[in-house]
Amino acid sequence: GNPDWDPAAPRWREDPSRVEAMVALVARAGRDPVADFETRRAQRLEARTQLDMDLRRSWLLRPLRRLVLAQLDHYWRYSPMRETTQGACFLWVELMRLALLEGGRRLGCGDLLCQLTLDEAAQALAGEASLVDHARKRRAELALARSIPVPHLLDSRDLAAIGRPPPIPERSDLLHGVVASSGVVEGRARVVQTLGDAGSLEPGEILVTASTDPAWTPLFMVAAGLVLEQGGTVSHGAIVARELGLPALVAVAGATRQLRTG
Repeated sequence: GNPDWDPAAPRWREDPSRVEAMVALVARAGRDPVADFETRRAQRLEARTQLDMDLRRSWLLRPLRRLVLAQLDHYWRYSPMRETTQGACFLWVELMRLALLEGGRRLGCGDLLCQLTLDEAAQALAGEASLVDHARKRRAELALARSIPVPHLLDSRDLAAIGRPPPIPERSDLLHGVVASSGVVEGRARVVQTLGDAGSLEPGEILVTASTDPAWTPLFMVAAGLVLEQGGTVSHGAIVARELGLPALVAVAGATRQLRTG
């Protein structure tokens, strides 16, 4: 689901239409994910062999060769577990949501129990009717809180930034960012604000958005490149882009406001 961490957010299994749209998007791109993965695996092994040869040739780096290759193997082995572990945690959130929905069905209050703590939900199921009204009030307060602008990076020296509308960046022909996955590509920009708007992405376009999470991964099979306002070299978008050989820039401030679709 999206956002995965929120028990109040519907899961994909409840409404598979988004998954179906993603599948149609990947099919339209004509990409074979398995073949792409195997191609990248072969390229990585070839690059590792070349790195080994380069380290052997340099008398300065030769003593560090075993250490460098060991660190590389360590990264290859463990970095994918970041997403695997995250996925397992989200399955737990789904199980919690299913239990809360069943409780809401018995009380006739829909998904309101998702707004309570687990202890409060247990009390509501035990007959504390006032907690259902409390959950309704908390949902309204949460919606209000989520409407308050919060900067991507919050500095403790400027807590007043919470609630302050983000400044509109000056128009510039030059945007600055961090290379998260190397390569050069040219294509039309497609600015996507939410995953619900992602169905408009066409094969070969450059995906421009604020950030991505695992729910966005199928779009990487369609896009020719990636530009993110947030993130670093070990963020979700960077890791997946490297796996697919997709040129990617992250931490490009104001990208979704300065760039426009087309």
